[in-house]
Amino acid sequence: MLMLYQRMTNRSQGFTLVELISVLLVLSIVAVVVLPRFTGTQSFQNRQLLDQLIAITRFSQQSALSRYNHQITLNLSQQAVSGDWLFRVLANDGSGDIELKRLITERGSGTLSLLSPQTVTINALTTLSIGFDNLGNITAPQISGTNSNLSFNASGRFFCISLAGYAYEAASQADCENN
Repeated sequence: MLMLYQRMTNRSQGFTLVELISVLLVLSIVAVVVLPRFTGTQSFQNRQLLDQLIAITRFSQQSALSRYNHQITLNLSQQAVSGDWLFRVLANDGSGDIELKRLITERGSGTLSLLSPQTVTINALTTLSIGFDNLGNITAPQISGTNSNLSFNASGRFFCISLAGYAYEAASQADCENN
């Protein structure tokens, strides 16, 4: 009995190679996948800005298609006090504006600017209005020369609105202008 006890105690003094490799594998997966997500929120906020721009633009186009006798306008601006982004979808039937949707997105250090057909940086002093007709096409009342797609830079990511009113992400400004 004493001999059996001595053999068992000798075996339990270290880890096997399989156990060490398993622990290292789990720790490396955690280090690669999970830890970078806790380091900062700026890249998430930039991605959120782009996704919400695409979503509210598509909502504006769908509103224009479903409200035949209304002029739909998407206003992109920045709140003066907080600096957060303010996106509003307005419908006008001739008797006044009705707010269909309001979306406030935390700004962080994000930037938003129209690159073409002319450069407009959106801030607390500048509101960009993009109109949609009853077919969902852009009319863009405040933008001269709307015979090409609109291209935006949202914190280093490119966002396009085609003449037909479709919003999508692009790899570069040239992709916006050539599609």
